[in-house]
Amino acid sequence: MKKLVLIILILTGTGQIYPEAVANKAYVKRIELLTYLRFIEPVIKNYRGNDKDGKPAEFTAKPEMEGERVKRYNEVKKLYQEGMIYYFEENFVNAYRRFLEAQLGMEQILEELTQYYIERTEEMMKSAIDRKNENNPEDKNLVDI
Repeated sequence: MKKLVLIILILTGTGQIYPEAVANKAYVKRIELLTYLRFIEPVIKNYRGNDKDGKPAEFTAKPEMEGERVKRYNEVKKLYQEGMIYYFEENFVNAYRRFLEAQLGMEQILEELTQYYIERTEEMMKSAIDRKNENNPEDKNLVDI
């Protein structure tokens, strides 16, 4: 048995495993999510998504007519707030779970926004390439830039 333990220790190398308290994990995740929420809020407000009718949501839309990105962002904020309640009640396990759920929602929103940015950039590049100088059709300055 001792030989088996010794072989396992040798095979796993000298990597060390450090224990980390759930309270510390929850604290780090809380700060990380707060940073994400602050940075992503202006982007969400500018690119609200479509409302329930499929039209682009207006900036001054009523809560029931908000875009889907705004609704999902508000859901993530709600999960974060629930995690904060658990955190300050010193229920760190549930707080950490809520923070992880909020992080998953945030990652999905960021992934969708990234895809939207890529598609919009592609459209802008195509329109810039297709545009020609009316005074000189042979001018390719836009393409060179």
